[in-house]
Amino acid sequence: IQASRAANLKRWRDENPEKFREAVAKSTMASGKRSKNECGLRALIDWPQAQVRCGTERKQVDFVSEKVWIEVDGYYHFFSPKRRPAPRKRPQRPLENVQTRDEMLNAEARRRGITLIRLAGSCFHTSTGRLRLIWEPWLMAMLRSPTPGVWCAGALYESCPWASGGCTILRSPPPPTTSSSRTE
Repeated sequence: IQASRAANLKRWRDENPEKFREAVAKSTMASGKRSKNECGLRALIDWPQAQVRCGTERKQVDFVSEKVWIEVDGYYHFFSPKRRPAPRKRPQRPLENVQTRDEMLNAEARRRGITLIRLAGSCFHTSTGRLRLIWEPWLMAMLRSPTPGVWCAGALYESCPWASGGCTILRSPPPPTTSSSRTE
């Protein structure tokens, strides 16, 4: 019975790849599994996730509003997996595939005149997943007054081949200075 079900599912999946991708995306969104950084950012921004159509493909975006998309880019957007995943975990996509899909989303945002904010993992505290205070004022300013284009926050984007083509790469902003000169 199990072999028959597996064969039927494989046949349906092969005959309906778009419907299969949509079904997987829906179940992924319904699962509620988010990265620690996405959960930390959700404390500041309570926007929904959504799938964005990029040509014939669909791309999951972490936070979506009418004029702004926010994507939290973790380790696998910058580096290849070091080791094979455990047998029960789904295999990671090769780095080239992930970066191709990232570029696809960037191009779609530029085409639509959307502000796409990409946040590298270095913008978040490793222990809590909360956005570092140094990035928070910049992000809030971008949300209040969105500027169309692709904005990549974090030095890791300098290593991405797609980032040099039409993306604004921002390094960590300098810490706020508090000069308290006493005049007597």
